[in-house]
Amino acid sequence: MIVLIYTVFAAVLSYLCVASDSKSARLTALAVDGDEAHGSSIVVASAWGNRRVGLLNQAMLAPRSGLLLRDCKSVHTRGMLFPIDVVFLDRDDRVLAIHEAVDVERVIKGPRGAKSVLELAAGAARSEFALRPAVGLAFRPAAWPKVRTEIRTTAVSG
Repeated sequence: MIVLIYTVFAAVLSYLCVASDSKSARLTALAVDGDEAHGSSIVVASAWGNRRVGLLNQAMLAPRSGLLLRDCKSVHTRGMLFPIDVVFLDRDDRVLAIHEAVDVERVIKGPRGAKSVLELAAGAARSEFALRPAVGLAFRPAAWPKVRTEIRTTAVSG
């Protein structure tokens, strides 16, 4: 019963935070040392509510996706359903430390100078993004696919 109440509370809080702060949940593309990580999709959580909820309501992370928590020096994985890679960044978005495959129900404190945290699927920090300490990251607005609309008319003979 307590788990059900907690799950419902987390879902409602997540919905309210994202709905009330759409500016905080913007998609960005990730560049590693100047080279764009093609196909990456990082959600930026800069508002307190979005940072608080984090990945709680996610069943998994899509490949090459993650969550960037601004103004954050530690994270927890309580209530999460899957392990994650936790990457601590300094104020210039340089990698300070990488904690790989952090299991659920853990608390991770960042090293001195940590200003942001990038949460990725377990194993993705090294295998998909080739991250290592001292690597510089850049977060850019994601390019939205251009939608082309055409109206075609066909003559009906009859």
